[in-house]
Amino acid sequence: MSPRELLECLEDNPVIAAIGDDKWQDALESPVQVLFYLSANLLNVQEKIRQAHAAQKLLMVHIDLAEGIGKDNAGIRFLADSGADGIISTRANMIRLAKNHGLLAIQRVFALDSKGM
Repeated sequence: MSPRELLECLEDNPVIAAIGDDKWQDALESPVQVLFYLSANLLNVQEKIRQAHAAQKLLMVHIDLAEGIGKDNAGIRFLADSGADGIISTRANMIRLAKNHGLLAIQRVFALDSKGM
């Protein structure tokens, strides 16, 4: 998946569903095309990726919130090998690793005030 393909999906439907397991099925049945998965864990992420792709959704895993998946090269490689479309992280090193493994990467930032931005 290229950044351009992600943008094309967002042009078709500009809403992104940021979800945990409690809203998973609703998101799969919705018209959104991009899912930010906030409650991934080692035991469920491969099945969630499979389900998202079967529903023709792009799945971005928030790796900082994922349980049991290393926040390192091996964790990124695991997600890439599992078929994730990309990751979300606040950590610049995770963004670089994701790109090295062919994943899309979104760096999350926190703006505390307008002057800080």
